[in-house]
Amino acid sequence: MTMTMHSASVAECSPRFGQIPAAGHDSFAQPLSDGAFVALRAAYRSTGGIARGDEIAAWANQKGQGDFLSLNRAIVAGELFSFSWNNTFWLPMFQFDLHDLSVRRDLLPLIWELQNDCDGWALATWFARAHADLGGQAPVELLDTELAAVLVAARAGRQVETG
Repeated sequence: MTMTMHSASVAECSPRFGQIPAAGHDSFAQPLSDGAFVALRAAYRSTGGIARGDEIAAWANQKGQGDFLSLNRAIVAGELFSFSWNNTFWLPMFQFDLHDLSVRRDLLPLIWELQNDCDGWALATWFARAHADLGGQAPVELLDTELAAVLVAARAGRQVETG
């Protein structure tokens, strides 16, 4: 089963929310390509990486945090985002407390702020890319230390886009 949380295409997202530029040197330049997937894996490595949905569901079940159905419900409810690659859905692990695999509730306002503007792939690249308004750092690098600044950057991007 292939799952993505959002129906908007990457091309419909504003540049601040993950639109893939045409520049050839951007490691995320080809959405859903092998190279772009490898770049995402590398970008997320320091925050727990990315994992297949079925793996996360099995780990969560072992820790008493639910199963495949509860993971799907959390995605549909907008508590988590996922993206599809190679007929599998993947989730960035920063969305979970890595000790018990519970959903990180502190990230919900940020995810909710962004999820209506992009599909899961665009969200994943937004979190992984460096942003000038975050001092040249990627949002995923700042979630544990500067979450308020990341939320401000996300809201500023939406205000620029919506005018």
